Amino acid sequence: MLGDLIYEAMGKTTGMRVLDDNGTVEMTLEEKGNVFGIECTLTLTVVGKNRPKWHAILRRARNSDNKRW
Repeated sequence: MLGDLIYEAMGKTTGMRVLDDNGTVEMTLEEKGNVFGIECTLTLTVVGKNRPKWHAILRRARNSDNKRW
């Protein structure tokens, strides 16, 4: 079992929509593949939100001067 292929699939994005004015996005993916050699179809819906740009700027500043915030 160690080193064996467990899951292999290929798929595409089947849907994407914006849920609110804050940038929350819902994305639906569909994959077809094999789990332990058995054919399967996976439909996955995920919801995500963009981080504001200032978050990345603060992270860079925090990492550059080695101080805890």
